[in-house]
Amino acid sequence: MSVASFGSGRQQRSHPLPQVVRNKISTHSDTLPTKIVQHKTRSSTHSETISKTNKDGNRLQITATTDHGTISGTWPAKTLESAWSSDTRGDAGSLNKNEVTAAAAQFAHKWFPQNVAGSDPRVRSIGDGPTMAYTVVYRRYAEKVMMPMRLDLTVTTTGRVIGFAARTVDDPVLPRVTVDKAKAQALAKAATGLPSESALLLAQQVKGEWRPVWLVGSGKQDIAIDAATGERIAGKR
Repeated sequence: MSVASFGSGRQQRSHPLPQVVRNKISTHSDTLPTKIVQHKTRSSTHSETISKTNKDGNRLQITATTDHGTISGTWPAKTLESAWSSDTRGDAGSLNKNEVTAAAAQFAHKWFPQNVAGSDPRVRSIGDGPTMAYTVVYRRYAEKVMMPMRLDLTVTTTGRVIGFAARTVDDPVLPRVTVDKAKAQALAKAATGLPSESALLLAQQVKGEWRPVWLVGSGKQDIAIDAATGERIAGKR
């Protein structure tokens, strides 16, 4: 089974957009002023906008926009973060849920091997009828704690990737979890006076340190509880 590259249909297959951006973000930042770069392929010429945004210390987010869509990555890490095709309509394809999941896995292993390693995909459909699509979400867990990596793919029934969002982060070393779900919900109820609606255990940075955190839905807010100490984390909602 062949998998269509990210972009709008067959024309994009001859010019894989992620490689274009990988080439750009491998360039030193001083050579990346905001500009329009013309890329000529065998079949067409399209414009690409390169911009520098969200500078944080030595980290730059670089965004490329072409007639095929928009994609963002970071320098100097050279990681891809997000992309959306200019054609976000579903395709009238023949792939079923399992085949779409396999197509997503092929794309994910090629571009995001670190995110896929040790993670499991969850799949749900978007829309219905011949142009329905699927979201394939990868998450990784360690000792029942959701790790900070993220990978979300949207794939049509032809195997075309409409878009993705990724966060490539090494699994942090966390303190041992001592607060279970029931205790976290009780602590949240004591803080708000409302019963909890949901509880999620995940790794979050608190004052620059990775901690296991319970996010407990209570009323119209999320109460954050340190899963190692039982203390409520101020400012986390």
